[in-house]
This record gives sequence, C-alpha cells and structure tokens, in this order.
Amino acid sequence: ALARLQSAQGLRLVEKALWEFDRLGEEGAEEQFPGILNYSDLLQQYPAAVAARSLAGFLLRAGCSALRLAASMRLRDRPDPTAREALLAAARDSYAVVRDNAMSGLGGLRDPSVTGVLVAGLSDPDTGVRAAAAYALGDFPQGEAVPALIALLSDDDLVNGAEGDYVGNHAYHALKRYPPETVASPLRAALRPVPGQADNNLRIQAAGLLGELKVASALEEIRELLADPSANVRQSACYSLGEMGDPRAVPALLEILRADASENVRWTACEALGRLGDERSAPLLMKIAACESDPLRVGAVKCLGQVTAKDAVAFLSSLVLEDRDTAVRLYAAESLGRIGDPAATEVLAKVLLQREDDYLLRTMAAM
Repeated sequence: ALARLQSAQGLRLVEKALWEFDRLGEEGAEEQFPGILNYSDLLQQYPAAVAARSLAGFLLRAGCSALRLAASMRLRDRPDPTAREALLAAARDSYAVVRDNAMSGLGGLRDPSVTGVLVAGLSDPDTGVRAAAAYALGDFPQGEAVPALIALLSDDDLVNGAEGDYVGNHAYHALKRYPPETVASPLRAALRPVPGQADNNLRIQAAGLLGELKVASALEEIRELLADPSANVRQSACYSLGEMGDPRAVPALLEILRADASENVRWTACEALGRLGDERSAPLLMKIAACESDPLRVGAVKCLGQVTAKDAVAFLSSLVLEDRDTAVRLYAAESLGRIGDPAATEVLAKVLLQREDDYLLRTMAAM
C-alpha cells in the first residue's frame, strides 16, 4: 500500500528488505528469489527515475547474483537514463543472465553512446547475451552497428547450429528495423561471393533482408542469384523477389518454376509468384496443376487463386469436381473463391449441395 502511494517511507522499507536478502549469502538469496522478485516489483510503483536510482544501487553493490538479477530484470523492462552507469557495469557482470538483461536495458535507453558496449556484447561467450546485444542494436537508427551485425550473420560458427540460429535471427531482425537506406549498400555488397570463400550464410540472409526491406535497387543483383550453384541461395533469391513485389521479376521466377532442379526452390518460386499476383503466371501454373506427378500441384492450384487468373476458372472447376487428390480439390475451391468470377458460383453451389461425403470441401465451397 505504501508503494502504491509512492511513499518515501515505503521506498526505504522495500530497499531495507532487499538488502536483508543480500545478507543471506548466495545460496540463501537464491532460495528466496521469489521474495526478491516481489519486493523489486514494488519499486515499479514509483516514478521511473526513482525506481531506477534504487535498482541501480543493487546492480552496483549487491553481492548476491539473485539480487542483481532481479534488479537487471526490472531495468530491462523499464529502462531509465538514471541507471545508465549501473547497466554499463552490469554488462560486465559475472552472471550471464544479468549481462543479458543489461544489454536489453541499454538498448531501451536509445543512447548512441552505449553502441560500443552492445557491439562488444556480440562477442560474449554466452549465447543469450550475444542475442540480446544483437537485438538491442536494432534500436539505434544511426547505423553505426550495421557492419558488426552483418559480420555476425557471416560468422559460420554463429549462424550454423541451434545456438547460432538464435543469435543470427536476432541480428537479422535488428537489421530489419533499420531504415532501408541505411543497410541497403552493405547488404548488396554482401551478396557478392568472395573468391575462394563460399559464405552462403551471409548471402542467403542478405538476400532475404533486401527483399523484406523492399530495396528495389537490388532487384537485378537478386535476380542474378537465381543462377547460383547453391540451391539455398536460389531459394532465398526467390523469396526475396516475392517480397519485393516488383513484377519485373515474374519472367525469371517462371523459368525457375519451370526448370529448377530443386523442388524446394521451385516451391519458393511458386509462392513468390503468388505474392506478386501477376496473371502471366497462369499458363505455367495450370500446366503444373494438371500434372499428377508434379509435387508442386497443390502449390500451383493455390497460386492460381492468388494471381486471380480468370482464365483458370473452368480448369479449377474441373479440379473441384473431379480430381482424386483431396488437397487439390480444397485449394481449387479456395482459388475459385479468391478469383471471384460469377461463373464459379454454380460449381461451388453444386459441391455444397451434393458432396455430403466431403465435409472439408463443402466447408471450403461455402466460404
């Protein structure tokens, strides 16, 4: 109650109780961690600067890691410039989770002067700390950290494997939060293979980012990646072209869909063509959908609805009524609904009224 009233006496009582936990020693304080969390939560009832000043004291002087952890958690969730020096000190704490929270708290300050500490955090031995530092760097639009984040994406030891994926994803999403003009040039440079060094990780992620950021100036460079010997690079290029939304990519994607040796690459090209929504895709999509041995049949049928191919209404209607593959029938009905041609109404009504044995198809037809 005193905390809710923001009473100075209440603040002193909370601080006193927390320092009592510190006197229990490492093991004793760890056992009482739920109580430490409860008391530290009371500090959040006070104005941000008041709470931060108090929590900073625990970060700087508490001997028990449990107390420093609780303080770092509160400052992570409610960062305040008052605690800047304490968070900088916590970034060097012996306890990895405290360092992790400190990185997040420093990012929340939006203070460019802490960029160097966050960049240093990318080399921390703990995965969580590296990931927190990478993500926090996305909060600094000035772009000083862009080279460090891109270097992180190119590090095979970090990008490969479960732990590396965790760190790499945070770096990826940090770069995604920068203005496109800040990251476009270094990402485009990252698309170029280094002689004697096949760093496909960097090129794959750089291509994906350029697409998600819709960097139109990189269209030609991304399109060139469709001829790369690596199927993963080609797949990323297809994804990127779909995300860009530029219809100039349609002919190249159609060629990949028609002839690429990798099923995964073809599937991604099909999805990209669906996102682009260009009716030029319809003839090839219908050809694939008509071939029962093609593993991309379902994707092609779905894509016909996304490109609103009115020329495909009769073809899709026949699939709904006659195809032996349940998934093909379902997506054909969905595509007819997407296209919205009145000519499909009779077919969908027929399915709804007559195919009592196929609940899923009737549901899709009704929708």
